[in-house]
Amino acid sequence: MVGQASWRWRSGAALLLVLGLGGLASCGGGDEAPPPTEEVAPVKEPPPAPEPEPARPATPPPPPPPTTGSLQVEGTEGASVRLGERVLGMVPGTWEDLETGEYPIRVEKDGFHTLEVSITIRGGRTRSLAANLLEMLGSIVVESDIAGANVFLDRNFKGNTPVTIADLQPGQYNLTIAAEGHEVISRKVDVGRRAVPVRVEFGDLVAALDVRVAVGHKHRFGSCEGVLVATADGFDYQTDHKDAFQLGFEQAERFEIDYLNNNLRLKVRGGRTYNFESPTEDLDSLFVFHRDVTTFRDQG
Repeated sequence: MVGQASWRWRSGAALLLVLGLGGLASCGGGDEAPPPTEEVAPVKEPPPAPEPEPARPATPPPPPPPTTGSLQVEGTEGASVRLGERVLGMVPGTWEDLETGEYPIRVEKDGFHTLEVSITIRGGRTRSLAANLLEMLGSIVVESDIAGANVFLDRNFKGNTPVTIADLQPGQYNLTIAAEGHEVISRKVDVGRRAVPVRVEFGDLVAALDVRVAVGHKHRFGSCEGVLVATADGFDYQTDHKDAFQLGFEQAERFEIDYLNNNLRLKVRGGRTYNFESPTEDLDSLFVFHRDVTTFRDQG
């Protein structure tokens, strides 16, 4: 019993002590508010250090500009090509590894006009050139001791001496030169790609007349052939056909030559007209006949 009473007393005393301490604490504080609590700013983490860039290889220096170029020439086949003082070769062709710069170029071929120009060769590039050469044509330069003589080439009138007949393709031509009162001069002329000089000397004046020419006479229907003769007495057409005639000069109203159409026309005064042609390839025969007869009549 004594033990229980003692335990109860100690428990009560302890409780009173706790309550007393609590009251003291309450009385000692009064109405004062508790001190404010300071906010602490969060500590910022420093940013991570950037990773180092990988090392780049060193950039090589640019290559030097090219110092050579190329030349390509097309055009007249077989023409020779000269660049400056250097002969490159023949057309068509391409030449490489040429030093850059400006050069005179010459393209030539026999029988053609030469091409001469200036070109520029650029590094790493190809210079193209079209060399279409112009063909050289021939010519005939005609002179005579009598100025103003008529000149025909293959029966085509080309002018009066002195005269140059130009732009002729290579070949053979029939050249005829006629001066009033003189024999007609006919020549075969071979023309190449150069000028051919021709000089003619005429003979003396025709003093008498005895000329003849083979002719064909055109009818309205058909034709006949014979020989037309001219003497001091006049015309004489000799043929087996009924158209044969003799005619004095005074009876001839018209006596004309159409050299280009190979026609000699003789009209009887107040009568019919005769049209004569050369039946052979001697295309100048009618012209010569007409010239000789006209010269004789003018002299009389």
